[in-house]
Amino acid sequence: MANENMQLSSKGRNLIAKWEGLRLTAYQDSVGIWTIGYGHTSGVTPGMTITEDQANSFLDEDVKSHVTGIFRFVTVQLNQNQFDALVSFHFNLGAYILQNSQLLVYINSQQWQLAASEMQKYVYANGKILQGLVDRRYDEANLFLESSESKPEQTKKGEITMNCFYKIDNKAQIYYFDGKKVRLVGHPDEKKVLNDIYKANNGKDIPEFSWNSSGPMYARLLAVINRDTI
Repeated sequence: MANENMQLSSKGRNLIAKWEGLRLTAYQDSVGIWTIGYGHTSGVTPGMTITEDQANSFLDEDVKSHVTGIFRFVTVQLNQNQFDALVSFHFNLGAYILQNSQLLVYINSQQWQLAASEMQKYVYANGKILQGLVDRRYDEANLFLESSESKPEQTKKGEITMNCFYKIDNKAQIYYFDGKKVRLVGHPDEKKVLNDIYKANNGKDIPEFSWNSSGPMYARLLAVINRDTI
C-alpha cells in the first residue's frame, strides 16, 4: 500500500495538539461527546481525569487507528506535509472520512489544489458551520499544499490572487476562481458552502462578476489561468 511506511512528523503532531488542545479532565465536545486529553473519546466517562503522559499515550493510539484510512484509501504517494495534514484531518473526522468522497478522487488524481479546497468544506457540526473547524481546515489545507522542501512559491507577473464567482456572456453556468484554477459550480449548495467558508475567513461574501467573453478582463483572467504573463 502507498504511504504505509510513513509516520506522523513532529509538525503534524503539533498541529493535532494545537487544535485538539490538552484537557486532563473529561469534557463534552461541540457535539456532546465525552472527550479527554488531545481529543480522545474511547472509554471516556464524566469526571474522568488523566495525566499528561496518559494524554500522549492516548494520542499515539488514536493516530494509529485513524491513519489506517489513509493507508486504505489513498493510492498515490504523499509527501510528509500532505500526510501530516491528512492525519490531522482524519483525527478530527474519523478513519473512514475519505471513503467514496470527492476529496479522495482529487487526492488519488493528484489534483492537490482541488483537494485542499475540498478539505475546507468539512466545517459543519450538527448542520452548522463552526469557526473552529473553519480555522482548523485552513491550517490543514495550507500544510497539505506546503512543499516538503519549504520552497517559497513564485508569484508570476500579472497573477490575480483573489476568489470570485463569475458568469460569461450572461449564461446560466457559474464558475469559481480561487486565484489559481477555475471550476464549474455544479450545484447551488456548493456555491453556498464556498461562500460560507470564504465569509468566515474574510468577513465578506465572495465577489461575483459577469464578463463578456470579448472583454479585456475576461482575457486577463484566461491569461492568469493559463499561467501567461501580461
